[in-house]
Amino acid sequence: MYKLLFRLLNALGPASGRRFAFLFIRQYYRICRYLRRPGLPVAPVDTMGLVFPNPVGLAAGLDRDGSLLQELGRSAFGFIEIGTVNIDSLHENQDQTTTLLKNLRRARNLYDASKNPRLFGVSTGSLETRVDAHVFRDLARTMELFRDYSDFMVINLSRPGSPARDRKQDPDRLDKLLGRIIEKDKELAKTDRRKVPLLIKVAVRIDDDAGNRELLRLAVNHGFRGAILAFENRDSMDDVAVYIRKLRTRFESLSLIVVGGIHTAADAGRILDAGASLVQMYSCFVRRGPYQTEKVIGDIAAARQAR
Repeated sequence: MYKLLFRLLNALGPASGRRFAFLFIRQYYRICRYLRRPGLPVAPVDTMGLVFPNPVGLAAGLDRDGSLLQELGRSAFGFIEIGTVNIDSLHENQDQTTTLLKNLRRARNLYDASKNPRLFGVSTGSLETRVDAHVFRDLARTMELFRDYSDFMVINLSRPGSPARDRKQDPDRLDKLLGRIIEKDKELAKTDRRKVPLLIKVAVRIDDDAGNRELLRLAVNHGFRGAILAFENRDSMDDVAVYIRKLRTRFESLSLIVVGGIHTAADAGRILDAGASLVQMYSCFVRRGPYQTEKVIGDIAAARQAR
């Protein structure tokens, strides 16, 4: 029934489908609060200095302001990424900032008190069309605001239309930007004495291996802990698994997190066996609903435990 309703509403426009999914998921987990449910699927993964309860996370895109974090704390996901948060440092929307901070504080308290806490992170970005000082100020402001409440933070370089996505960016400018971000993180760490892993998110084109490797090389050189690799419009995960295996041998120190095209436990198994540390879901969760997705997560965790 969920899949049918989603398809009908999504046919009216992606915004309608996403809105339906958001409201349904919220109510589903609110009802689950009063039901006897199996515990969080456990298959721990130790990576980036963090221990994830299981290797399956929810990708950014659904919960952009953290308003679902309390409900998602009852889900089977081992980690949750909210955002992407695009704050304009020159014209900051105070309502947006206040809402997100409130949601993050509330979730942080709830998750810390939980016996089986999920980890969560904030995906940060900028709506600027080129890499310049404004982009750095946008990202730095987001880090200042939300770092204290995040288990990890993501610098999103995969936004459609952004220079880093279509590989038109001057590598030197991107190199300098990533270096300044790391320096900003070190500055913030001196104040709160917390280590919060920084990741980059990139849109991967298998036919542009040189461009992919250049972005990951910059990440490694500057000390980023991981990379979220977004594979879009993939009919099969076989070629993705082959490519991940190649990247794993080239970038041994980098935690690789794969998102895009993962709908079954077999999909996730191929990617994890190829060398990915973690996987993320989005389309499966939105299109098939929480019940079907949780069955998949349970199967993935059970398969990892069996090994």
